[in-house]
Amino acid sequence: MPNESGGSEFPVDIETIAPAVEILPPPISERFENLRKVYTDYQNREVDPTITFDPDRKEESKRANEFAQQLRVNGGVFREALEHPDLQRKTLTMMWTLADDSLVPVRDEIQSIVAENGDVLENLLATSTDTVVQARCLDVILEGCDENHWQSAVDMVYRHWNVVEGFLRSPAGYIKDPDPMVYLHKPNEAISVINQIVSIEDNLYNNNDTQENPVNGKAASTLRNFLVNGVKEGGLKLTEAAGYLGNMKHASYAGSVRTLIAETAGELLRDKGIKEGLEMAEGWLETDRAKISENFRQIEELENQKPGICSFLHDKFGVSHFYRYPTEMLVKQFQEYEKNDKPYGVIMAAKADWNGAFYQGEHSLESMLKGLEGHYYLRVYECDSPYELTKNLIKSDKKYGEQHKISFLVAMGHGTSDAITLGEAFNSGRITQEQVGGPTANSAKKFFVDHPTFLLDSCSTGAEGGFAQTLSRNLNARVRAPIIPAGLNDVIVTLDEDGVDLIPVLSDQSPLMFIGREPESVSKLLGAYNKGEKQDIKEVLKT
Repeated sequence: MPNESGGSEFPVDIETIAPAVEILPPPISERFENLRKVYTDYQNREVDPTITFDPDRKEESKRANEFAQQLRVNGGVFREALEHPDLQRKTLTMMWTLADDSLVPVRDEIQSIVAENGDVLENLLATSTDTVVQARCLDVILEGCDENHWQSAVDMVYRHWNVVEGFLRSPAGYIKDPDPMVYLHKPNEAISVINQIVSIEDNLYNNNDTQENPVNGKAASTLRNFLVNGVKEGGLKLTEAAGYLGNMKHASYAGSVRTLIAETAGELLRDKGIKEGLEMAEGWLETDRAKISENFRQIEELENQKPGICSFLHDKFGVSHFYRYPTEMLVKQFQEYEKNDKPYGVIMAAKADWNGAFYQGEHSLESMLKGLEGHYYLRVYECDSPYELTKNLIKSDKKYGEQHKISFLVAMGHGTSDAITLGEAFNSGRITQEQVGGPTANSAKKFFVDHPTFLLDSCSTGAEGGFAQTLSRNLNARVRAPIIPAGLNDVIVTLDEDGVDLIPVLSDQSPLMFIGREPESVSKLLGAYNKGEKQDIKEVLKT
């Protein structure tokens, strides 16, 4: 608009005005490194030494909330970093680690970030040629989703199932990358993905969000086909296939994951001529530390020595947990089945073993076998209830009882002062002090010699007034049992005019309840043993 003098209202030439300065954020690499430093500080956090007692974890919660706030503020950094090729591995590794954080605020925040970046993650999974990026995408998608996104996470992975199948078909070597530290084994990565999907599908199935049983789904079928066909076609050894099954998360031994493991293991064993494979595998899964690959390895070793031995021992003695026992012990039991020219004793081992303790007793069993050699036969049974234990005693008596009654019995099962647990069922799976003191146990005397020996590898059963004393009184037996929770380190076998005695050597020299022999002589015996004077045991017992 002209002014009164005819000139412009804006006398300054607009072209001479300096353009506005655009303030750009620091480059993504710099912002990501700042976030990574905060992340590293959080990961390396140390408890304040001035805080001596924090039962409510207030200080830890405070730090978690502060870090979660930092994640919230920097949420956009994750998206940009995921789109930057040089930062993808580091970003995904950070997200994957935080998805498993023990503190809820951090875990919740990373789940929100994962949900917001689902499209970027799927694009990376579909287009990246970097194996580590693909693997970490799978981890983040499945482990970083909350229950509201379970189905969408599974659907996303299924849309790119070719990536998982490609991992399974890859050579079983490791990919190593120093930054971030990566030791990636592609088949194991695929097994982990299948494990996670079946676990998520199991939750959806139990919540009635889907009608398809996960055991029949794509993930489960892929695993079965890979392992079973791999062994049949010679691409996988049986023990390799078992190793992959053993890598399934132990915490997931429930529902569909447990069924999948048992059915696959059963099919692998059935193809090797062991028709009871499913039943055996279900037995292995009754412990939180299932020795799947170890049992397969022991089965293969036994079958190489004596074809048909595993089905035989399972059918005749109920044995499923082959890895618990020395190979020599099981082979001798198979070879000596028809022999009845010497007295014998039995091991009654619980099928249930919640912490895998009875997979650690090979040394004590080897000592026992060596001490009995030439004098007694030893036969192992497994049972999951007093009813099955009784059936085993009857079977044993029918086979061998005409010439020999049972001279000794070793019980392997988790114990308390008044019971031994044989199976998972709380009531029907326990043999109690009341039962061994009742009329039923009285009738069991006919299966044993007049003064049998019992070794109870069962915590606390030797407590004063407990299970061991009642058993000894009712069966007129000498009994050795731990007074407190204790593991069995070794067994000393002694032979005398009364028959056989089994002296347990417990972890940390824990106290024992000895019934049926003077405690002084036993103390001398253990003293000689602990000094390494095993050759003098008989002399010690005479004094």
